[in-house]
Amino acid sequence: MGEQMGRVARGRSALAEPWGWTIDMGMYGHVTRHVFRATDEGLDETTVRKVAGAVTGEGVWLKALRDPSVVAAWLDDSWWIDPEPGS
Repeated sequence: MGEQMGRVARGRSALAEPWGWTIDMGMYGHVTRHVFRATDEGLDETTVRKVAGAVTGEGVWLKALRDPSVVAAWLDDSWWIDPEPGS
C-alpha cells in the first residue's frame, strides 16, 4: 500500500495509493473506502478491476467518479452499485 499521508477525509486518515486513496472508515457496514483519483474517461477498467480484485471481506466501498453503468460492467456480481449518485 501507499505511504501514510497527512490527508484527512471526513475526519479519517487517508492512505495514498498509486490510483487514489484508501480510507479506514471504521463503521459497521462501511469499514474501508477506496477512492479513485481519476474521473470519467480517465478512470480505466484495468485499475478498477485490480483494486476490486484485491479486496476481501464485507464493508468495503469503491468510490468511482464515472458513470455507474460503465463501472458496474467491470465488477463481478459480489459488488453492489448504489443507485443514488454521490452516496
